[in-house]
Amino acid sequence: MKLRFLSAAAITGLMLLFTVGAGICQDKISASEWVEKIGQGAVNWSGGYIEALGIGAPADKSIGKASARPMALRAAKVDAYRNLLEITKGVRVDSTTTIRDFTVESDVINTQVDGMVKGAVVVNQEYMSDGTVEVRVRMPLYGNLSQVIIPASIEKRKDLKPPEAPAAPAAAPRQALPLPTPGSLLMPAVSRLVRRCLPGYLMRAAMKFMVPRMSIVNMPCSRG
Repeated sequence: MKLRFLSAAAITGLMLLFTVGAGICQDKISASEWVEKIGQGAVNWSGGYIEALGIGAPADKSIGKASARPMALRAAKVDAYRNLLEITKGVRVDSTTTIRDFTVESDVINTQVDGMVKGAVVVNQEYMSDGTVEVRVRMPLYGNLSQVIIPASIEKRKDLKPPEAPAAPAAAPRQALPLPTPGSLLMPAVSRLVRRCLPGYLMRAAMKFMVPRMSIVNMPCSRG
């Protein structure tokens, strides 16, 4: 009788598990949920790039002349790259550190980040009716940038002293263990099945509650 009850509970649990998994699959997290708007741009954690917008206007003395548009375009690019540098330095590496922290501590890293920003590509430019120009520039979030920042972050963590372990508490008197219930027998198996079969779904669901940072997005998903 007890065995039959456990089998029924297991089947019910597995049906519920796959129903939830199918629901997650159908309701995929859109890329917009991993786009972090910052100032005149954004960090697209899903697409893996940083983007910034720049706006330029022609000088008053050049309005109506042939040089008006090129001057406005040049000003827009300067503004876009300046905004991109500011957004890039504000990207979180972990819960307490941003890229700006590493550029302040190391002139080498600061020069490398500055060079990557200058190498960003123009992905869109628009000439507005009022004579202004809008330019959008983009650079990869991973690749060269992460190859510079992530190792520096790891080295920084090595320098931190681990906290001292607290004194071991006095041993508590042993108590009789309760008999296992059907639920307690079922959940470990369900948990293992979730980790092995639905890692992608769980990661996407967890993204809803995470604050995006480079150390999370670069974290490998292990299958246990």
